[in-house]
Amino acid sequence: MWRVLFILSREGPPLSKCQPHSQIQPRNGFSSPADLHEVSTLLSVSSVQPTMRSFVFLRPSVLCLCPLALVAQQSPKPAPDPSHHDAVTSRGDHAMGFSHETTTHHFRLYKTGGAIDVSANNPKNSATRDEIRMHLSHITKRFAAGDFDVPMFIHDATPPGVPVMAKLRDQIRYQYSDTPGGAKIQISTDNLEALQAIHAFLRFQISDHQTHDPTEVQ
Repeated sequence: MWRVLFILSREGPPLSKCQPHSQIQPRNGFSSPADLHEVSTLLSVSSVQPTMRSFVFLRPSVLCLCPLALVAQQSPKPAPDPSHHDAVTSRGDHAMGFSHETTTHHFRLYKTGGAIDVSANNPKNSATRDEIRMHLSHITKRFAAGDFDVPMFIHDATPPGVPVMAKLRDQIRYQYSDTPGGAKIQISTDNLEALQAIHAFLRFQISDHQTHDPTEVQ
């Protein structure tokens, strides 16, 4: 393999003796002189003088190491399409009966299922609070019956997990409850397949609604 020669000093007598490359010992725990990270440095061993001519040999693979490391870095993920999010929120406002601008959604993942929590941004906004409670109470009954037409309409697609949640509706429990600012639906199951579907459904909601909730199981 060819090597790149760097002359550090042009003056001084020629080397009287150089260590052959075959005698270079592995360094830093590497098993072979041909390892990617080894830099072979050959200097004169017969006399050490200020004007000594020195040679440094670098493998081509070492010279290419930094560019390869930069290329290997992953490029950032593209930003979500704002037009899609705008369409989701617009259809959501229509289906739910209240504005996303005056409310906050949260989607939680638990070991036994998860939860959907919606509240009014203004605690004194009783009208929005009551609309939230009416909507989630209605959704609880529809989900329990295996009816997911509302989220399918809002997202203009069948959310992940929905087919299994509809199929295993008898294995899933939906519990509605009021909260100070709105309402919450607690979702639970003892069925592993249903649990995975619930988590997939909630993660999709987090992503498509851009709520920034944790996607890990709490």
